[in-house]
Amino acid sequence: SAVDAIGAKLVGMAVNWGGGYDQMLSLAHSTGSYADTTGDGTVDDPLVFSWSSSSGAFRTTVVDAIQDLIHSVEFSTVEMFSPDDVYGFVRNITPERYEGVSVGSGDDVTLEFEVELQAMIPPSLDDRVFNVTLLAIGDGAVALGEVNLLILVPGLGS
Repeated sequence: SAVDAIGAKLVGMAVNWGGGYDQMLSLAHSTGSYADTTGDGTVDDPLVFSWSSSSGAFRTTVVDAIQDLIHSVEFSTVEMFSPDDVYGFVRNITPERYEGVSVGSGDDVTLEFEVELQAMIPPSLDDRVFNVTLLAIGDGAVALGEVNLLILVPGLGS
């Protein structure tokens, strides 16, 4: 589905017990829109809610659902790559990927990648500085973080 293609999750809200709850539930199941909303440690609760109270309760329900979703994210793969390395400084990144990465606790998760760099361009008369961005991507679609590297290639006159 289009939702899966962009790595999105759906949150459904049936207002005043109106229609559409079953359809939202079906969409949650077909798109894997689940979180641990009960606090039992299992990401198996559809992100579909009923609301018929005050605007404050609505706000709390939506915020709680999003927080539960954030604390229930699981990535089948996390990879690091360099999309703008036109000069080929990045020679290798290990490991190639991490699998089964869960951020269910809500704590920060640290993944270590070793990046092998090599200057692939000849020096000029002056020093040159290049910017290379490394991106960590979950499930091929979700940007999880980035590191900007400044690479100095010393000039012949240095």
